[in-house]
Amino acid sequence: MAARYARAAGGNWSADATWSTTDGGAADTVKPTAADDVFVTASSGNVTLDANSVCRSANFTGYTGTFTWTSGFTWTIGDGTAGASNIALKLVSGMTWSGISSFNQVL
Repeated sequence: MAARYARAAGGNWSADATWSTTDGGAADTVKPTAADDVFVTASSGNVTLDANSVCRSANFTGYTGTFTWTSGFTWTIGDGTAGASNIALKLVSGMTWSGISSFNQVL
C-alpha cells in the first residue's frame, strides 16, 4: 500500500510520468494500483482517466484543476478496507469534473 500523488504537470492516469510518491514531487513511481491511495491536490495539474483504472482511495482535497473521465473506461475504487483518513472518494468544490456524469456504486 502506497500513496500516489498527481504531479503538477498532470497527465493521463495510465502514464507513470503523472505520478509521484510526494505532493509536488518528481515522477518517481508508477500509476496507481488497487492497493494505492491517490491524492490529487492543489499542487496537481489536470488529470485524465484514459484507461480502465484502479485505486484504493481517491482524495481531491484542495484540487482546483480539471479531472476528465474518458467515456468507455471503468474506474474501480476501494478494496474493502478504509482508505487513507477513512476516505474512499472525496470530490471538492473548486475542482472541475468533465466526462461521464453518473456513477455506479457497487458494494
